[in-house]
Amino acid sequence: PLTIREVYEEKPLNQSIELIGYLLNVRKLKTHYFLNLFDGSLTNNRKHLQVVASLKDHPELPRLTQGCSVNIRGKLVQSTHPEQEYE
Repeated sequence: PLTIREVYEEKPLNQSIELIGYLLNVRKLKTHYFLNLFDGSLTNNRKHLQVVASLKDHPELPRLTQGCSVNIRGKLVQSTHPEQEYE
């Protein structure tokens, strides 16, 4: 697995990656969940990475809560949000 620091340093865009960390926040918006993942590898203002997951593809999402330890696999993409580089 990569650390969030390695994601920001190596920028493996459009590649499949694996991350392990804790959830700082879990938000639901219609059919998607937004998970803020933290692993302790960064301490500046980019200390987390947002994970976007579809409820259709991951029916276990409603059981996730703040503080959960998770193993995330997915594709890193450029974010359209102005305050974050990737998701």
